[in-house]
Amino acid sequence: MVEGRIDFGSEPPCIDEADVYVYVEDTTYADAPAVMVYCERLLGVSYAGEPGGIVFKFDYHPQQSANVTHTLRVLVDVDRNGRPGRGDYVSYQSVHVSVGGAVAHVPVRRID
Repeated sequence: MVEGRIDFGSEPPCIDEADVYVYVEDTTYADAPAVMVYCERLLGVSYAGEPGGIVFKFDYHPQQSANVTHTLRVLVDVDRNGRPGRGDYVSYQSVHVSVGGAVAHVPVRRID
């Protein structure tokens, strides 16, 4: 189980009917591109700026191995076109997939 919260920071927006993509990526090798291993798509998500952010939970059990690193990447697709663009929100720092029930906090920022 992967649980997390999308954090918009100090000035959360109001969002109406966005699609939210949460990607689990294998980032084991720092000198190689990340490899997507799982994607969860949440359709028609509305958010009124509540302090808790957008909460997500999905049934994915990452491989638990000392030599594998999985991280989360998020796209809040405001215009619902399936790709990042002006006005959408994207994660901007590496957030490890939490194991053992911990909730991952994924900060995002707006693409200007």
